[in-house]
Amino acid sequence: MVMLNGQTMRASLQVAPLNLHKPRSDSLRHGLSQSEHFHENDHNPYHHSNMTPPDTPNGSHEDLSHQPLPPPVFHNFLRAFYPFHPNYSITDSSVTLPLNEGDVILVHSIHTNGWADGTLLLSGARGWLPTNYCEAYDPEEMGNLLKALLNFWD
Repeated sequence: MVMLNGQTMRASLQVAPLNLHKPRSDSLRHGLSQSEHFHENDHNPYHHSNMTPPDTPNGSHEDLSHQPLPPPVFHNFLRAFYPFHPNYSITDSSVTLPLNEGDVILVHSIHTNGWADGTLLLSGARGWLPTNYCEAYDPEEMGNLLKALLNFWD
């Protein structure tokens, strides 16, 4: 979630599917060389494009090079905006936290896969939770209380 002039905006990312096209092994067995096999597939529009990713939507790579990305911001607190009730555990040794809409979580760390190690403020339960179900939480009226919690947990 991004705060802009007091309004919340959710940023999303769309990932294009990856299509791989392998040569048929039977055509290689029937005496066609690899180069003949590749020319045989020239009518396939995806044949040569599978080696490079698709263009970035809504812009080009040149546009991105002029705009340096801001460093990621670590938010000490998150608030769940969707309920999350897993019916499984990722591994036997991990604890996955169930979330209800509005739950506030103290974040200890965030893995690059998007899962956070956090503690539910309501119950004190600690475990892993998906950050894509949450938004940054830093209301001005509770700032001092939340800062005190940070000192308590450190």
